[in-house]
Amino acid sequence: FLWFDPNDGQCWTAQERTLLLDGISTDDYLNEAVKTEFGSGLGLQLRMGWNIKGYASPEIALYAHGTTAGTEGAAHPSFRARIHPAEFWIHHDDRDWDASLFFGGGFSIGGYAHPEEYQATDDDDGKGWTGWHTVFGATFDYALHDVFSLALDLNVMRVGYVSWIVNWGDDIHSITSKTPSTWVVAPTLMMVFHLGDAEEPPKP
Repeated sequence: FLWFDPNDGQCWTAQERTLLLDGISTDDYLNEAVKTEFGSGLGLQLRMGWNIKGYASPEIALYAHGTTAGTEGAAHPSFRARIHPAEFWIHHDDRDWDASLFFGGGFSIGGYAHPEEYQATDDDDGKGWTGWHTVFGATFDYALHDVFSLALDLNVMRVGYVSWIVNWGDDIHSITSKTPSTWVVAPTLMMVFHLGDAEEPPKP
């Protein structure tokens, strides 16, 4: 269902709601009710990992993106595994750069304010999606100091949404009849801080 009326507990479907509107089909109404653009606006990534002898890194990461006004946005926390192939040929002490590949998966959640003309009630406009994602990509680091580097990172996420948030404020969800999916492609310029043993300064 698309709407929940907190006054009488009634759930509305797309077909029922279109009976109250003129000049719009059920399919058009459904498409407008669930449509959003989570990818537009500001993006931010936080990443923390533990490097194992320069070869591999288990990580936790959070990528979030949305409008600066806060009307639309999504977050994608994930667990990742990263491999550093250059370490197999050149030791990290002998270079100021690193190129790595990563893959993983996690949870995705997004929300948006729904257009007023498609609202059921005044307090039923906060909607969104929840689901899961897989992620892969690559990162290139260049060390400007032993503890600081600049990095160019490319995240590619395949997100599959499982549940539609009918009413964000009242935590009311509706299970979809099929799983809608989308791709998130996120190039990011990052500042990376490295912590390690002072006797052996870390490299990217």
